[in-house]
Amino acid sequence: MSKWLQRIVVSILLGVGIVFGFNSNVSATAYSFQGGQIKAVFGPHDSTDNQSPYYQLYKFLNSAKKSIHCSCYEFNIETLAQILANKAETMPVHIVLGEKPESKTIPVDSDEPWDAWQILSNSKVNLTLAANKSGIMHNKFCVVDSQKVWTGSANFTYTSMFRDFNNGIMVNDPQVALNYLTEFKEEERGNFGSAYQPFPTPHPEVEMGQSTIETYFSPDDRVMSQILSEIRGAENTIEFMIFAFSSEKMLDSILAKMEQGVKVRGIFDNRFRNSDWSKKVFEALKAKGAEVKYDDMPNLVHHKVMIIDRKTVITGSYNFSQNAEKENDENILIIHNPRVAQKYNKEFWILWDMF
Repeated sequence: MSKWLQRIVVSILLGVGIVFGFNSNVSATAYSFQGGQIKAVFGPHDSTDNQSPYYQLYKFLNSAKKSIHCSCYEFNIETLAQILANKAETMPVHIVLGEKPESKTIPVDSDEPWDAWQILSNSKVNLTLAANKSGIMHNKFCVVDSQKVWTGSANFTYTSMFRDFNNGIMVNDPQVALNYLTEFKEEERGNFGSAYQPFPTPHPEVEMGQSTIETYFSPDDRVMSQILSEIRGAENTIEFMIFAFSSEKMLDSILAKMEQGVKVRGIFDNRFRNSDWSKKVFEALKAKGAEVKYDDMPNLVHHKVMIIDRKTVITGSYNFSQNAEKENDENILIIHNPRVAQKYNKEFWILWDMF
């Protein structure tokens, strides 16, 4: 099979998976980190695949014993709404939504599909709708039992989980969890975007065994400065997978490292390939010798990932843009751990070869 035909087949199968691949009967066994404190998963996959973001998020939420706090930009999956509603019968469940979910008619395993908003609003879940004066509440995180965190690039939607290229990452640490709970409390009190005095992040840097994890939130924590610091420290390679890249500061820092011999490769989503700001970044990198490409499939490359020297991973909801830095509510993790970095690097090469 030719590479072009393979791309078409993969695209069709992933799209069909939204409608026919969905299966709500995920095992309810207790969630396990399988001996580690950090776990990364990549999609899209069928919902019954135990390494799919949907499957892992479902089990992550179902593992809650005491409380659930989630901040979600988009949310329309009925089974996730139902598990939150069920949990709210026995524990506090608080949700901040970036926008009200729209009613969907995608078939699921029930006679009459339920709208996620109806399930949540008719339950004991404590719901807050974001009220940003500018920008958007763009987070996609959950905290379970004040101990475990889920974050990444995937919205809690059918397209994000079953069609688009995304990642989810889980961290099992109470200090990291407290960082996210602090951000959540800001949002639940109506503090969105840049129009308020932020709460300080309690533990911006946490040591976890062989890992160092940094947690930052925009527009509070000068996230761009943290990312630029990592770029400036690169010695050998910078690889990225990004939905939107318009930051001139980030571009300039990467170009400077290329002058020092750092090898750069990047995958851009093709939705913005005709936008002036995307073309400017893409062409500037290419002109200096970076290996860059747009994807050539209808599925979004929705990642917001950078891998430094295959030792450090930057991931979260934060696109490489001025809006993410100055206006939106976003989060990133900077994870210094070669094993985690290798998992993300493996996903990078899967997509690189696919496109």
